[in-house]
Amino acid sequence: MRTVTERMPQKVELNDRLHGRVLRVITDPIVSENGRGVGVVCTTRDVTDEKLIERRLIQQERTSAIGEITAGIAHEVGTPLNIISANVEFLTRANKDLQNNEEIAAIREQTSNITQLVKQLLDFSRERSPEFAPVNINDLIEKTISLLNHQLQSSNVKIQSSLAPYLPTVDGDASQIQQVFFNLITNARQAMETNEAREKILRVATDTAFLPTETYRRPHIVFTVSDNGSGIPEDALPNVFNPFFTANKEGGTGLVLAISHRIVQRHLGLLTIENNCHSGVTATVRLPLSQN
Repeated sequence: MRTVTERMPQKVELNDRLHGRVLRVITDPIVSENGRGVGVVCTTRDVTDEKLIERRLIQQERTSAIGEITAGIAHEVGTPLNIISANVEFLTRANKDLQNNEEIAAIREQTSNITQLVKQLLDFSRERSPEFAPVNINDLIEKTISLLNHQLQSSNVKIQSSLAPYLPTVDGDASQIQQVFFNLITNARQAMETNEAREKILRVATDTAFLPTETYRRPHIVFTVSDNGSGIPEDALPNVFNPFFTANKEGGTGLVLAISHRIVQRHLGLLTIENNCHSGVTATVRLPLSQN
């Protein structure tokens, strides 16, 4: 109607939420020789893919900026943190009575937490390319569970492992892939810490998918880790891979899943997070099989 009354082109973008599409509609007036409006040309274009690329570029720019800022903060925090840790060690060595002091223990614990956060910030901001080599995923998972065994036992978490025999290798950086497994299993354990009403069960499984699927077109291995915690709010699920976003009510850095997601992407893989039917969350990692 504005095109008819104003005799000027109009442009509007419509969000089709039902089908998840974005439509760009442009209307142009048709004016006769004597200046009368005799019609309208309406052009509709599906610009969903363009909008998706645009959002990804914006997100990449934000992530790059965040990486530069966090790297600077991490280095600034790291120096005084090392001084605090060194002084605590000096005091406890000089005075043995302080070794079991609660305040000293609290300082050690909190400096350790900050050190871990600084490490995560540096890992997030650092663009280290993977060093690819054949990786046995089953072996890597067993090593990771062994490293976390003490924390899992302390949290009364039972592991149910179902690793596929004769699992093919993948091309990847073993240390980076292990970091992903470490992060996902640790996340699952933490998600069940408030679950006192029922048994805490963490399920780890691997499988091979030789046929392409709708979500992943290459032959690949599948690694899943499931917990029976309280799950993630549905409105938070689309944001779980965003840097510094956390759905953990107890707080968190919001970097663990962002780092894991980036590592899996560098390996040309796919990481997805979804709620289970009854309770808890399942994280799924898909990594392409070795080419050789």
